[in-house]
Amino acid sequence: MKEKLKNIKGLTIARCGAFAIVMFLIIILAWNCDDAYHAYVMAKNLVEGNGFVYNLGERVNASTCPLFTLLVAAVYAVVGDMYLSGILTCVICSGIAVWFVFFKFCKDIPSVLLAFICLGGANGFLTYATSGLENCLLFCMMSVIYFMVMSKEEYGKKDLFFLAMFIGILMGARMDNVLLVASIGIYVYFFAKKKEISIPKAVGLGILGVFPFWMWEIFSVIYYGFLFPNTAYIKLGTGLPLTNYLSRGISYMFTALLNDPVLLVMPLLYGIFAVIKRDRKHILMAAGTWIYLAYVVYIGGDFMLGRHQTVPFFSAVCGLCASVSERKSSEANQQEEQIEERKVTGGKKDRKLLTGMIVTAAACVVFALTFGRTEGKRYLWNGDKYFMQCMDVADERAYYSPTTGLLAYLETKDGAYEGVVTQTFNTVEVEEMLSRETPGGELKRGASGILVYYYLEGVHVYDAYGLADAFLARLQATYDDHWRIGHMQREIPAGYEETVVTGVNSIEDEKLHEFYDALSVVIKGDLWSVERFKTIWRMNTGYYNNLLGY
Repeated sequence: MKEKLKNIKGLTIARCGAFAIVMFLIIILAWNCDDAYHAYVMAKNLVEGNGFVYNLGERVNASTCPLFTLLVAAVYAVVGDMYLSGILTCVICSGIAVWFVFFKFCKDIPSVLLAFICLGGANGFLTYATSGLENCLLFCMMSVIYFMVMSKEEYGKKDLFFLAMFIGILMGARMDNVLLVASIGIYVYFFAKKKEISIPKAVGLGILGVFPFWMWEIFSVIYYGFLFPNTAYIKLGTGLPLTNYLSRGISYMFTALLNDPVLLVMPLLYGIFAVIKRDRKHILMAAGTWIYLAYVVYIGGDFMLGRHQTVPFFSAVCGLCASVSERKSSEANQQEEQIEERKVTGGKKDRKLLTGMIVTAAACVVFALTFGRTEGKRYLWNGDKYFMQCMDVADERAYYSPTTGLLAYLETKDGAYEGVVTQTFNTVEVEEMLSRETPGGELKRGASGILVYYYLEGVHVYDAYGLADAFLARLQATYDDHWRIGHMQREIPAGYEETVVTGVNSIEDEKLHEFYDALSVVIKGDLWSVERFKTIWRMNTGYYNNLLGY
């Protein structure tokens, strides 16, 4: 008994220490990226009563993460400081996720050590735990979903309903992350043991439980006129061939492998470990991380180093720590002697595998801090040209943290930090943007998130990428050999600027002229008019696609 209490005490100390150190790293490295301010603009407009929009007067969803944006808006309504609201929201969500890892998934000291090396040593995880983007909320949701799945061997009605509800919340945070849990969801609702409930009823509970997502989609269609955020159209509706996307996606993975290999190695190890243990539940959860990473390649990756690898990485860490800690019998009626025998024989095998994973994770971290960050970068260059098109993958925190980092915020007083944040961009560049002549003086082109938030309040902003512009987002991108994912430019049609400023359609191209009229009914027209709902149906069923040339 004394030995058991001693082990429990040691595990508690290890958990608390690891949790405290990881959270310290997350907080001390806290920052905001420029893209976070796209959502902050919408959050501010919502709180100030201008609608859940980016440009006033146009119902356009410029956020890929509506739920996270709403959370930031709720905190901002209380705190009254957008920068601090974003940081607090990120720290709280990431803190819940990290707590689940150490206190729910880690059942022994070696698993605590594995989680500590992974979470504390992964630059991508620490970066996007507090970037102002939705990753922190996704970490939180995945930890809850994994816990709900792994804590049960048999699922009742409440289990099935609440699991589906959290999956719905996950999809509200970022729709495509359903790929991470799709395989395990199929297992739970179709094949897992259930308490006196048939498969049709289980599936029905699942469909009903995802109500947070259905509610958002219903709202999105009614309010914005579309199921998907505007960012989905600017990234995927470009007209560029799939091979270009795959090439960039592979480059994105290659860059992560050099700079932060633990992000990709842990999902791989999770899958291998699950197969070795022949645990169907963990195999399917590991498969979700692989499916999502394959999807990231399919969409061309991203320009932010490590951003889209962090959630499957975190999910793999949760699964690995839970898997190596499990010592349960496969049958409920086994005798205690059999259980003890399994602990000894199976435990030795697991300890060897766990030791190998700890060493591998540590090696990845050391590689990232040495070769990956220095010599490894040479492999991305070929004279003045980049190898494998890796030129557009950037370490965002390294660029923005000097001006948007929490330390910069703490070093200032009385709101002066806003001057630090706005120093992110060259003063001359800002002055040129503000002095640029535009029709009516009410339209600004090419502004970034921070500049919009601090300099262009109430001014209609658009850029050639179409971030918050529903019309430009639906035009095909102009091809460039050095295009950057999420930054594919559209050619501004003649007469478009005058159209936006005056409110009178002056677009010279007849087909685009007609399309803009129809789109205006959706994003500017009377919210509840019959004509608008007819146009919404036509827009979403491709009726107007011929006007765009596809």
